[in-house]
Amino acid sequence: MPEYTATLRFTTESDLDESLVDKIGHELEDCLSGCQSNTVALDLKSNTVEKLPANKSLRFTDIIKDWRISEVENVEHSDADEYELIIEQSHSGAIFINLYPRSVDIPENNEFCPQGLACIIEIRSGKPAISLGINENDLPLHFESDVHKGLYLHSDDLIDTRSTQFHSKSHGMAFDATYFPIGEDNWLEGTRFAIAEHAFAIHDFDGLVVSNSEGWVITGDFYKKTVCFDNPDGDTPLTGYFEIQFHPLSTMVKYSFHETPSITEQLELENHPDLAKDLVIKARAYPVGSAAQQEASNWLVYNASRIYNADLDKDDERLEEIVNQYTTSEMVSVCVSVLNMSDKLNNEQSLFDEYKVFCAINHLPYLSADELIIEDACNAEQRLYLRDFIQLWNKYV
Repeated sequence: MPEYTATLRFTTESDLDESLVDKIGHELEDCLSGCQSNTVALDLKSNTVEKLPANKSLRFTDIIKDWRISEVENVEHSDADEYELIIEQSHSGAIFINLYPRSVDIPENNEFCPQGLACIIEIRSGKPAISLGINENDLPLHFESDVHKGLYLHSDDLIDTRSTQFHSKSHGMAFDATYFPIGEDNWLEGTRFAIAEHAFAIHDFDGLVVSNSEGWVITGDFYKKTVCFDNPDGDTPLTGYFEIQFHPLSTMVKYSFHETPSITEQLELENHPDLAKDLVIKARAYPVGSAAQQEASNWLVYNASRIYNADLDKDDERLEEIVNQYTTSEMVSVCVSVLNMSDKLNNEQSLFDEYKVFCAINHLPYLSADELIIEDACNAEQRLYLRDFIQLWNKYV
């Protein structure tokens, strides 16, 4: 069963005796007896008393998710974000509801108001009304009921609208819809920047101490920065990088990882199977287009080309041209073969380790590859990997 934390709000008839707080969950009537009018809040989990804001008489908070998660075993990771739900009631009776992704609720995000869905429900001119927006500071859409027959919908004058199609996953079809672009143009970029900064600040770099870092290089949903580390063995700083990827048009992080300083350039991979295995896993299992996947692919091609004394530097643009001529699986297979490491890198344990990384980095359920390839949670790119992986498994295991 999931754990829920609820906050109980109540109005009492006298001063609350805080020594009785612990009894409220079990002896509510005893706790409330003989008190003066005072609005307080009790957190039943921690048993602490909290004064409510002067303009509020009720406040409820909770964490909610996509309703399908409780009914469907597997939901796409991009749809699994948690949302902060806040419901407040003013002394006038108006109810305020604010719902926004928990991913934006971080200290670094102090410039942009959390956005999701916000509304106020109240009685206006004797009739029920609700105003909607995507944050609590701007509610430009208004529904007003005439009570007996229908609803009026109107919006603030400055809103532009456009006709579009809305695809409903629940219904499996598209609907004609009117879109109201009411958010700030730079909200997504600014909020993602704050989330990336927060992820970098709390990241564990395997015990290395960060001495300096450069600015973010932003490419679509990818945020990457070069990081310098203190060198315990010398004065020259070590250099690596940190990368984070967001789901499209979302503040939800798809994955984040770092690459600490590598000595791949100086080593002959055929004599270092553990390092070669790490590169193979990143080249095949990490999302296509990520910095780690591209860099690992380039390192493999660079080391394979060295076998033929090819005149290629590790930063040579021709490396990327070679990599792009093949599918990832084909390219890795050629490199592994050239390095004469098929037995070391395509055995049962290596493939098993690679598959675990693939499931973890892509937030996929840990099923057999045959089962996972038909799951709705997989996209086309991931199914291509699974197809190639199954072929490798059947060939070498």
